[in-house]
Amino acid sequence: MSKQLTTPNNQASDLNKFVETAKLMDEHLRSLKLKSAIFETGTTFDIDPSTNTSRIVSNGAVIEFAEHTTSVTIRNRESSVEAASKSLQSREPMTQRQLGSFAGKSQPWASDKLNNKS
Repeated sequence: MSKQLTTPNNQASDLNKFVETAKLMDEHLRSLKLKSAIFETGTTFDIDPSTNTSRIVSNGAVIEFAEHTTSVTIRNRESSVEAASKSLQSREPMTQRQLGSFAGKSQPWASDKLNNKS
């Protein structure tokens, strides 16, 4: 798979390309029968088997494919990584691995920063 997922710049053309690339990734990973994957770039892929909903999380972006909807969340440029990650965590359940990916950091960073340990 040669396409790489890059966070859109809040422009419609970037957003369309982001969704298109993420959909191709989703279809490819599902065809491989994967439930979860972590890329060298830090991007993560997970499927919730109870709903068949998939989520791809990349630095500053989350895209979720459900049966009837596609949802995209992008960190605002003026927001800090920590503030955006905490906001995202309060709205929808995400693993620390996914939150670390969203922040462009690691799972231990998410554990430390988002649980107010440092």
